Amino acid sequence: MSFQQDGITYQLDQKNHTANVSGSSNSGQNILIPRSILFQNQAFLVVRISSSSFKNNKNVKTVNFPKDSEILIIEDDAFRSSGLTSITIPSHVQTIGAFAFASCSDLRSIEF
Repeated sequence: MSFQQDGITYQLDQKNHTANVSGSSNSGQNILIPRSILFQNQAFLVVRISSSSFKNNKNVKTVNFPKDSEILIIEDDAFRSSGLTSITIPSHVQTIGAFAFASCSDLRSIEF
């Protein structure tokens, strides 16, 4: 099941109460990926940025996460060819996929 909030599309796993970022067609320039989202009075932990979620999105400039972020995986091509200029990778991230930041010509800052 998918759900959209603040211009970001999430795929919801109702069994595990987790969510994956899956798209960003209407996102603003400064993105905050929350620790969790609320859908039908249930909290879903955001644990993954799926493949191509922000691919070719020239509108996005910065991506931030709360200190208690539960993001574990940033998949292949997640930000490929986007307008991204800076991102801070959360401490829980275990995997960054191939070409996740490829062709981000404006990318100047990646912090861990």
